[in-house]
Amino acid sequence: EPCRVVATICDIDTDWGWYYFGCQDCNKKVFPESKTVRRVNGKDVLTYSWWCEKCNQLVYSVSPKFKIHLLVKDDTGESSFMLLDSIATGIVPQSAEYLLDGSLDEPEENAEFPDAITSLIRQTFMFGVYIEKDNATGGGVCYKVGKVWKDLSMLKVLTREESVSAHTQGTINSSGSEAPLLLHDSECNESASTPSSKRKSEENIEVPNITSTSKK
Repeated sequence: EPCRVVATICDIDTDWGWYYFGCQDCNKKVFPESKTVRRVNGKDVLTYSWWCEKCNQLVYSVSPKFKIHLLVKDDTGESSFMLLDSIATGIVPQSAEYLLDGSLDEPEENAEFPDAITSLIRQTFMFGVYIEKDNATGGGVCYKVGKVWKDLSMLKVLTREESVSAHTQGTINSSGSEAPLLLHDSECNESASTPSSKRKSEENIEVPNITSTSKK
């Protein structure tokens, strides 16, 4: 269930890496298979290969993609949001490829995060997040972000465009289809209240049309 929440980024969760490598053909996460040094024209050349489960084959062409875990807060509490590549590129000023500067190495433990990412701390955005069954029942503490708005004036515009009916559950737009709930300040409903920022293990996290990844 998609919802919108205005929140300030209070920290970056560095227990998780900030990027992963995706297959050039399907964009799914790939897994390192081998790293080989070959002699080409008298020079040592390092070549990599990865395994793509989606394509079910070895691949030799990949691209780095963002996967950033944010700790955010609003007037109601704190939570953890996860941004994957197509969403993170909207607020991180430089691409993952640029920040890695051609490196094809996997994320290292306790590695420093780039300034382009840590500079997000103390910035406020409107996040479009997915409230799933695990979130509503307290089993999942990480919300998956589907969109980010930098311009908070959009909050008024989007609210004005929605038609709210007191006789229906949730928010219904003029066409009769379900529209995102507006969650901010004290308006969070009981089933989608902001959870604590306590982190739990996440595996195979997916956002519609966005490549998933897991904790390193």
